[in-house]
Amino acid sequence: SLQTVFIRLIGISVGSSEYAFSMVVAVFVLMLALGAWIIAGRKEYHMPLWANQLAILLGLFAVYFLVPYMPYGAHILRTMLTSIPPNFYFFHLILFLVLLAVLAIPVGAMGSTMPLLFSNVDSRFSDLGSSVGRLYSVNTLGCVLGALIGGHFFLYTWNLDQIFLFCGFLVGLSLLLVYPWSEKTRILRTVLVSCFALIAAISPLFVGPWNKMYFAVGTFRLRSATPLTFAGRDAFYQSFLESLELLAYKDGPNTSVAVIQKNDKDEPKKAETDPELSRAIYVNGKSDGNTVNPDRRTTKLLAHLPALFAGEGDGNSAVVGFGTGISVGSLALHNTIKEIDVIEISPFVREFAEFFRAANQEAANDPKVKWNVADAYRVLGASGKKYSVIVSEPSNPWVTGVERLYAKEFFQIVSDSLDDEGVYAQWIHIYDMSNETLGLVINTFSSVFPVVRVFENHSDLIVVGSKQPLGANVIERVSKRFELKPLAKDLADVGITSVEDLLSREILLPKEMFRSFGYHTLEFPRLAFQAGKDFFGVKQANVRSLHESPPLLPWGTIYEKRSLLAQYLKSGLKEESKIDYLQIAENICLKKPALTRDWNKQSKRCLKATIGLLSRDKLDYPDGIQALADKLRSEIRIVQFMLDSTKEPMRVALSIDEANVLISLFVQFNSIFLPLDADKLIAAVQICFNDQSEESLNCQAELALAAAVAGKAERAEKLLVDLEAKSTTYWPQGKRKQLHVLVKNAKEAASAYPNSP
Repeated sequence: SLQTVFIRLIGISVGSSEYAFSMVVAVFVLMLALGAWIIAGRKEYHMPLWANQLAILLGLFAVYFLVPYMPYGAHILRTMLTSIPPNFYFFHLILFLVLLAVLAIPVGAMGSTMPLLFSNVDSRFSDLGSSVGRLYSVNTLGCVLGALIGGHFFLYTWNLDQIFLFCGFLVGLSLLLVYPWSEKTRILRTVLVSCFALIAAISPLFVGPWNKMYFAVGTFRLRSATPLTFAGRDAFYQSFLESLELLAYKDGPNTSVAVIQKNDKDEPKKAETDPELSRAIYVNGKSDGNTVNPDRRTTKLLAHLPALFAGEGDGNSAVVGFGTGISVGSLALHNTIKEIDVIEISPFVREFAEFFRAANQEAANDPKVKWNVADAYRVLGASGKKYSVIVSEPSNPWVTGVERLYAKEFFQIVSDSLDDEGVYAQWIHIYDMSNETLGLVINTFSSVFPVVRVFENHSDLIVVGSKQPLGANVIERVSKRFELKPLAKDLADVGITSVEDLLSREILLPKEMFRSFGYHTLEFPRLAFQAGKDFFGVKQANVRSLHESPPLLPWGTIYEKRSLLAQYLKSGLKEESKIDYLQIAENICLKKPALTRDWNKQSKRCLKATIGLLSRDKLDYPDGIQALADKLRSEIRIVQFMLDSTKEPMRVALSIDEANVLISLFVQFNSIFLPLDADKLIAAVQICFNDQSEESLNCQAELALAAAVAGKAERAEKLLVDLEAKSTTYWPQGKRKQLHVLVKNAKEAASAYPNSP
């Protein structure tokens, strides 16, 4: 029981990672072994059993009052170490040594208990073998019952501090039982020991509980010092928790769950129906959902995206992890959804659902909702049900146990549970995660789901998987469903007002880009350990940098043409003049298009979306954007006149310099928003092929590069082969290798997506 309590306490204090779990287990095993060795390793050791139990009791008594300082102490240590990789090991080594020192006396003495009992058996009983066997049996039974009852069943009604005090009560009781009352000892010592044991036994009635706010909101997310970090625990928490209100708290068998409301210091409390009311559900000290953006938008999108994409099916759906219940409430709005199986491992998340009623539209009480308080593996694996939609809202993969919901085996169970047109959506957090870890997750996901699309909201990704294509076949379905008033209103609540607004949140991450990152399986679990180091290092996956690195540009270009937004713009379902290109540009740029003199230093896709916006003549631009449009109008006109695939007029470049400018503009401007013709480009720069001067060869190399980036693999390869045949001496350093890599990637991308426009 005590080991379970400390695993949970350390997890709340420093983050519930595999490293924290392993550290506590290692401390207990080491101190138990050391305590046993001290007694068993000496033939004559005169420490009486009652003194050993007294040491345990005193140690636990001291530890009980140290526990409320654990989160603060961990915060102090973390802020003193930078996030460089070597400090990860140093941090955990210091934690291990501190925990070792704190638990040395009580846990070490527990290790001494069995050898001391054996010593007593040896001296008192003639049938030694039978007595030792019975002692081992009782010890084994006690360990099993302690873990099962104290470490699991009691946590349905008691909190961790109550379990701890109950363990203290049992130790006090053991002291009363083992004290040698029949010995001729001084009466005073007997009275003192008896009184002390009695006080310890009834102490749970008088000792105050731990301050739940210290454990509800984990300080392990603070990696840098606050102004009051070193002012002492009370001053620090008074400042840190000043605007937070604890509405509910419960330690359960699997998790510690809290509901926290954030209040503005200078304003009255908001009403429960106020959309700006910030309430969060905390699990093991970490926020796993909030009622305000960006979490509000993410959880709504998590429900709407798969429900909009999925076929009719039988209308069955499942949500893994209730959280704030916003996803369940949004999913229930779809008339194609008839039943929602909510799979939640913590009974107290269900119990606390009432605190989020206004935000989740009374989801917990919706007649469509069927509760399953159990593990998702068991429910989905055993039900045999086929679902149209399955939604998963796991916590971060560095959290112990959660990594199982990112395993290939789980994704396979989900895939087997989907009907033919079913869609699965999973929330992935990209904060505290490196590109390598994100690649591992997406590659594992795509090893099961043949069709993968990724959507972005702030620091969250929603990865959508399906057995069937999600392309032109779902565009009309999405458009029709978007017209339903309940759905449109719910999406408008988080600022999504049109189909193009929704679809422009897709990011260009073809699954083939992650093939080198490996897989996470239950047999070879890599994710929790890799993600745990990312968490310490405060990594941030830069998903936009993946497809914008020069070697991978062909993948991004070809995949962009297959994006849902591209197919929607081509579908004609909405008039060109009514499409909100400004909103598209804002979503792709994650803000309003940059209008400063450094506008052209934004991400490549943001730049192209901005140019696509500015190329629309009939749009009414805000003043700032109009000024930028006027500035770029001449360049856009040149490109449109010469290379726009929708326009006929074209003239040729009259000089190498002009050809180079045209090639540069093609690479910079070509996108689904302003589609340019690579064949027209080649025809327009024929002056580059007039001779074999270094200037002409360089122009040809740039043209091959432009064709490769545009995804025209055959064109690019032919230009490269011709260029290599013309000259073996030309080639600036690295240029040849760069071209070969780009052409190779363009060929692979074209092969992976053969029907791209």
